[in-house]
Amino acid sequence: ETVASCSAGGWGRRWWRGWAIVHGVLLLCGTLVMAGCDDNRQEVAMTVPDKISSMPADKWRRLAAKRIYFGHQSVGDNIVQGLRDILADHPEIGLRVQEKPQLTIPVGTMFIHAYVGQNEHPDSKNADFADTVANRLGGKVDMAFYKYCFVDVDRASDVPRVFEQYRATMQRLKAKDPQVLFVHFTVPLMTVQTGWKAQIKALLGRPIGGYEDNMRRNQFNDLLRKEYSGKAPVFDLARIESTQADGSRMVFQYQGREDQSLVPEYTRDGGHLRPAWRPLVAQEL
Repeated sequence: ETVASCSAGGWGRRWWRGWAIVHGVLLLCGTLVMAGCDDNRQEVAMTVPDKISSMPADKWRRLAAKRIYFGHQSVGDNIVQGLRDILADHPEIGLRVQEKPQLTIPVGTMFIHAYVGQNEHPDSKNADFADTVANRLGGKVDMAFYKYCFVDVDRASDVPRVFEQYRATMQRLKAKDPQVLFVHFTVPLMTVQTGWKAQIKALLGRPIGGYEDNMRRNQFNDLLRKEYSGKAPVFDLARIESTQADGSRMVFQYQGREDQSLVPEYTRDGGHLRPAWRPLVAQEL
């Protein structure tokens, strides 16, 4: 009676959904067998290429003689910790790292860092960074940069607006303090859902975790690269995070785009960096 009361199209949809569920269950069983019922990712042994030792000593002296300001949140903490790890192994660099929650004009040369703005509110980071550089530090720095967190750009973001607010902030600061070297950071990425869960969602036509959020982050990063590449220093954190140990990129296809995501082995929680990988990112910075 049920079949007789359904249209041909409705029956076809039910048949397809039933087939997809059965196929998904089979995939799940196979995945669990292959994984030994353990879905935990193993810690990856990272071998960080040593780019530090080959750097001429005069370049380290020039760097150590700079006043540098870095505004960030938690991923920035990861990078700073990686920097401290490098400096512990290479005291010849001579760079002093100092956290300054209450920023004032620095005495002497150092790499100073502090939290900037509020997560999920990129406008607050623009305002805080601009006030710090122009007022609290009085423009008395040689280099300055800040970064958004992955939670600042997601599926709900108006990416062109977020980027325009960033660009306008940096443009005003550069006009006011042209002697300061501003470095531009791409937005960090997160992992996307993979494995049997993602396969089942794809079969059922459901959204796959992380795709749309990372697509927005990649859109922001595309705008940033287009605006500043070849004109000002760009630290492409997203490119580093999406590059696997063999040099290939961690990519996914969504809405006609190919975008990048964080390599799963580089993180424990989908967004922050494992301790073993922090020095690699810090070394690139």
